Amino acid sequence: MVREELIKEIIDREWEMFSVLKNTGGVAECQNNKPEFIIMRSGQWDNLPDKILESYKQDLIEAKKAGRNLLEEKYIRMMEYSAPSEFDGVKHLLPNISNGSLTLIKQIEKIYLDWGDEFENKFPKFSKLCRPLRSSGDIPERASVQTYLIGELSSYSTRTVLFYFDYVTQCVKEGKNLIYITHSDVVKQKGFNSIEEVEAALV
Repeated sequence: MVREELIKEIIDREWEMFSVLKNTGGVAECQNNKPEFIIMRSGQWDNLPDKILESYKQDLIEAKKAGRNLLEEKYIRMMEYSAPSEFDGVKHLLPNISNGSLTLIKQIEKIYLDWGDEFENKFPKFSKLCRPLRSSGDIPERASVQTYLIGELSSYSTRTVLFYFDYVTQCVKEGKNLIYITHSDVVKQKGFNSIEEVEAALV
């Protein structure tokens, strides 16, 4: 399968799950904005190797067959940090996560926090437009990078988490910062040349 088609299939499958999520306040505004959803999700998937994409696509396929909604599971897990009182009422809907996945997720989380610190130091004005970095900055309406990452990775199979761990550790060895790379992709999709350009334009 051509890479662009693979990413499109993943995003289409995610949108199918995302668009039917039920919120306490009804349908969220972002659930009516598929173009923005595509930009944000492609910003993530564009920068990951095919091995991860193929594995996650299989996660989505298997989840649908089993009647699971991986996007719902992701947001429920995020509620443990951003809305703990509501989380208690829905945590029973979540499947168990393997100890192997939990160990790897913790290690990936540490790498992302280091990347986030580096990014915020380099682009302080741009960073103020983004999610807060750590879970201590969570509010119900806006989860942090840390909380979002935990929710995202917890919805993956152990196989996909392992592939993801291998890739981020490779990025560290090569001096790459995935947070910078992902934001760069998103700003270019929105018509800017670079994060540096956006940072310089901000007051």
